[in-house]
Amino acid sequence: MLESRKTIENRMRPKRTMGPELAPRVSLIASSRAADYIRAWDLIDWEYEAQENWRYAVNRLRFFTVRCVAVFALFHVMGCTLQAQMPANKSLPPIVGTWRLNPDKSNLHVAANHVEIRQYSLRPDGFLVGLLITTDPRGSYHYLQFTAKSDGKDYPEYTDVLVADMIAAGKQTPRTYAETVVDEYTTDWTDKVDGKVTAHGQKIVSRDGKTLTVTVDGSSKMYIYDRE
Repeated sequence: MLESRKTIENRMRPKRTMGPELAPRVSLIASSRAADYIRAWDLIDWEYEAQENWRYAVNRLRFFTVRCVAVFALFHVMGCTLQAQMPANKSLPPIVGTWRLNPDKSNLHVAANHVEIRQYSLRPDGFLVGLLITTDPRGSYHYLQFTAKSDGKDYPEYTDVLVADMIAAGKQTPRTYAETVVDEYTTDWTDKVDGKVTAHGQKIVSRDGKTLTVTVDGSSKMYIYDRE
């Protein structure tokens, strides 16, 4: 069957394509959509970067705050410690320290292995702790210790023997010690047993702080110690 001429012409006619007048519109629409996509991604990137920057800033702020608190606490503790120590250091008496008996200066005849050491320390609460360590002729060590304030009141005094009796048999020490300050370098001291005075004298620190002299009333002897 023969096709008509119109049918053949229609078949032979080129298909309709986009005309030159539509191309700019399509290109403009595509460009507009691409720009919208780019702006959207830029906005997403900006929001993500802003969130990251915010997290970083918050973390830095936390880290800085913790460090500041830690430093403040450290300086506060140091300041309190120094403040607590300053009064003690200012009022530190010259007798505080360790002293060893000098037999030659004291004109004493003692055994070659004789040891006699005095040590004084001041507690933060103002109590003075005195410790005397000696050896007997057999070479055994003994000690005498007191903890007292320089207010003239009687405070318990202990020896190694008295401490042993107190622990083993519950006996209280019969000895007491009291002292008063005469001046910056001189202390007046009193020993008692059962309330009766057994010894009284003075402790005198030299002006250069290198020598301690202990006197006992009724005795011509002077016990001279060198600072260690």
